[in-house]
Amino acid sequence: QAEDLTTKLEEELAKQKAEFETELATLKETHKEETDKLQALNEQAQDALQQSMNRLMKMKSKIEKDKETKKKQEENIRAEQAELEERYKHEIESLKNTTSELETQLKNAGVELLQLKQGNEALQHEMAEREEKEKTLTSTTAELEAKVQHQKAQLKKLRKAEQALEEEKKDLKEKSEKEIAELKAVVEDLEDKFARGGMMNYSLATPPKYAGSVHDLAAAAANESTVDADGLTENSVMMTRLGSRRKSVVVDPAAIAEQQDRRNKQQQEYTQALEQLTQKAQENPSIKGALEQAQADREEAARLSKELDQVKTQFAKQKKQLLDKIATLNKDAKAKTVEAASAGGVEMSTAAVAMSAVLEPQLDMASSICEMEGASALAKGRSSPMPDTNDADELKRHLQASKATEDECRQQLKLNEQEAEILTNQLEEAEEKIQNMQAKHDEELEALRARMDDTRSSLQAKLDAAEEAIDKLEEEKKNLEKSDAEAHKLQKKLDEMHTVMEEKEKASLQAGTECVRLQADVESARRESDRLKQEMDTLHKESLHWQELLEKNQTSWRAEKSEMEQELEAARAELVAEGERMSHMTLENTRLGRDHERMRLDIDCL
Repeated sequence: QAEDLTTKLEEELAKQKAEFETELATLKETHKEETDKLQALNEQAQDALQQSMNRLMKMKSKIEKDKETKKKQEENIRAEQAELEERYKHEIESLKNTTSELETQLKNAGVELLQLKQGNEALQHEMAEREEKEKTLTSTTAELEAKVQHQKAQLKKLRKAEQALEEEKKDLKEKSEKEIAELKAVVEDLEDKFARGGMMNYSLATPPKYAGSVHDLAAAAANESTVDADGLTENSVMMTRLGSRRKSVVVDPAAIAEQQDRRNKQQQEYTQALEQLTQKAQENPSIKGALEQAQADREEAARLSKELDQVKTQFAKQKKQLLDKIATLNKDAKAKTVEAASAGGVEMSTAAVAMSAVLEPQLDMASSICEMEGASALAKGRSSPMPDTNDADELKRHLQASKATEDECRQQLKLNEQEAEILTNQLEEAEEKIQNMQAKHDEELEALRARMDDTRSSLQAKLDAAEEAIDKLEEEKKNLEKSDAEAHKLQKKLDEMHTVMEEKEKASLQAGTECVRLQADVESARRESDRLKQEMDTLHKESLHWQELLEKNQTSWRAEKSEMEQELEAARAELVAEGERMSHMTLENTRLGRDHERMRLDIDCL
């Protein structure tokens, strides 16, 4: 039993020992594992703590760096913002000033452009007006030149008419002087005749101005004459001498009529020229006064011409009355001469021819017809036959009848002389009247000439004024051409100004674009500044957030650290307890070993 018990005890001890060893090995392994785990945990905790510390240090350094960076960034941002604000403030001010200046320049440029447009319109309007004026002036100049040429032609016509009038006046004056000279010659002849004491068959029936050709009358008398060769020759010689004496004062009525027609035609042309000038004067008032003066002078000339015609008519009437009286006396003398020539004989005819030969060369035979009839009567008287008888008483009676007829002729001659004296007085009065009228006519002619000179001078002055006006118009045309050139220059300058304005507009547009760009840059800078401010605010918020987060992390890290420290302390306490437990287990193992040794010794002892 003891052995069985011992065996059982040994088995049980062995079994317990095995279990104990197994359990001890298990415990050792478990302890080792737990120790390894704890060591690993400790290492992990140390690593984690170290990593956390490193991370915390890194985060702290990072946070500090971030703080410094953010502070620097904030300082940089503030400096940049201040610099940007300062710079952009100046730029904004300069941009504002530039913008205001550009706006002012744009306004001024707009005003200048408007003014230039208005000036251009005014210049175009002025150029159009000048073109119209130039056209009007050209047409007016052409019209004035045509008028001036017409006026020059009219003036030439007037001058020609004036020259014709002057020549006509000279002719009239010469004719008047010739008539006066003829009248004076007649008066002188009459005085000579009165001084010689005889007048026979004196006739002024036809004025010298209107007398016909004496040669024709002499030829007719020669054709009608039937006397002998000596008497015909004597008569022809006498009539030829009278014709040659009257030839220098004979005027052809056809020439007078032609001259009168020419004068009327010139007067008509003068009137038409004055009417045309009057019509032109209504269009051109500058020569109206001169034409009115010319019209007045023309009326005055017509009045003087009318008065002169009246004087001439009156003088012709007086002259005709005188000539009628002389013709009557000549008719009586002729009748008596014819009767004496018919009743007388050769002696009476010879005496009459002799008396005629003495008296006729001294007379101014004004009436060729009376001379012709007287010559015919004398020729017939000569051709009367002598009485074919030898009776002395009959011849004596014939001579007595011839002497009686001669006495009657002498008485008639005395009567004719008395009538001639009366006519001489009347002729002297007529000559005085003619001289007075000539003086008056000369005065009026001088006045008319003076007025014509004044009219000519006024017309010349008007013509000079018209030429000056034409010169002025030409000068104005030249000025218009100069103005046109200046207008072209101004147009060119205006085009240059338009170009400059376009360049200025382009520059202003560029400046506006630049201004807009600068404003956009300012706006972008403002936006950038706002963005930077927002970023700064965001960074500041983020910094605050990071600070809060850091504080939170720090708090959490502190809590985790405290927890980890607590855990570490707990782990250390656990480790210490585990160590103590391990020590206790070691001690227990040692005790168990000792017990085992003791039991083994006991077993050995047993």
